[in-house]
Amino acid sequence: MLSDPNHTFLEAWGAWGISVLSLIKIPMAMRSYWVIDEQGKVIASQVGVSPSDSVEKALKDVGATAASAKA
Repeated sequence: MLSDPNHTFLEAWGAWGISVLSLIKIPMAMRSYWVIDEQGKVIASQVGVSPSDSVEKALKDVGATAASAKA
């Protein structure tokens, strides 16, 4: 969980501002997730994921990363 009140990370990672007809951006965060490993490397991410899919997809990415680390 990351607190980003100035949306610095959200802007850098493309998750700030909902585009409306490619004319304007509504200033709000898009539901997104990033899985970051122990070395600080982003190993999985998705911007604009639905609430019903985000937890399942993030857990799947974490599980796949854990499995590959054991191999």
